[in-house]
Amino acid sequence: MFQDIQPHIYSNEFSDPEKDGYALYFSGNSVCTCMTDDDSVVLPSTEQFPRSDTADKVFLFTIDDVPYYWITSELKPDPAAFRFTSLDTIRGRRPKHMIFAIATANSLRSWYTGNKYCSSCRTPMEKSDYERALVCPYCGRTIYPTISPAIIVGIIDGDRILVTRYKDRPYRNLALVAGFNEIGESIEDTVRREVHEETGLTVDKILFYKSQPWPQTNSLLMGFFATVKSPDGIVIQESELSEAYWCRREDLPEDNGFSLTGEIMQQFKEHKEPTF
Repeated sequence: MFQDIQPHIYSNEFSDPEKDGYALYFSGNSVCTCMTDDDSVVLPSTEQFPRSDTADKVFLFTIDDVPYYWITSELKPDPAAFRFTSLDTIRGRRPKHMIFAIATANSLRSWYTGNKYCSSCRTPMEKSDYERALVCPYCGRTIYPTISPAIIVGIIDGDRILVTRYKDRPYRNLALVAGFNEIGESIEDTVRREVHEETGLTVDKILFYKSQPWPQTNSLLMGFFATVKSPDGIVIQESELSEAYWCRREDLPEDNGFSLTGEIMQQFKEHKEPTF
């Protein structure tokens, strides 16, 4: 999956090393990358990136002890050396640790930009000096990055797995039933509810498989396998899905190693699903 960047080591310890590293400069839904001869995605270093004031540079995390910074000032990168790459096109590209860095940085950017003012007293928020938090200097309200729990489930019926396609979304490949946890629900109840809402089916046995951070929606995605009580009578939630149907193992596409969706399908394709 895309967070599996070994042998590279990711660390989100909140301790700015105060040295040169990689610069993440976003413009809308694009990120500034270096011009390369191939289709790889490489971030500019802070040394080669147009200089900005220290106050306009936010430390995010390190990979292999190299810091990654979000550049918040408005700059005009040299078009001969840099280009803007759409975040919608980087899925599955290489090198993997750079793709992971961009997605994680964009998630943190969304959190920072979406919490500029205190929701209690409307005072401009300030960055904490010792932890990843924003603090109101007037009322003391402190907020931390929000992570939403979500589920994705491989529903199986013998040698078949239920696959779906989203409605009105750019992603058009095969998907699995997925959705966000609601207040008051256990994560297993979320599986049951989402399956029934999206497909009209009822699951029987539920087994946890693996989790995946998913910065695109600021969520922690928890993957499950589940058996179905009766495979008949699929009724799709038309506001969410364009189709849902049973797919045999041999007809599933090969996994590209990016998402938990693909890995669950690949496990089933290779007869590696858990024994219930």
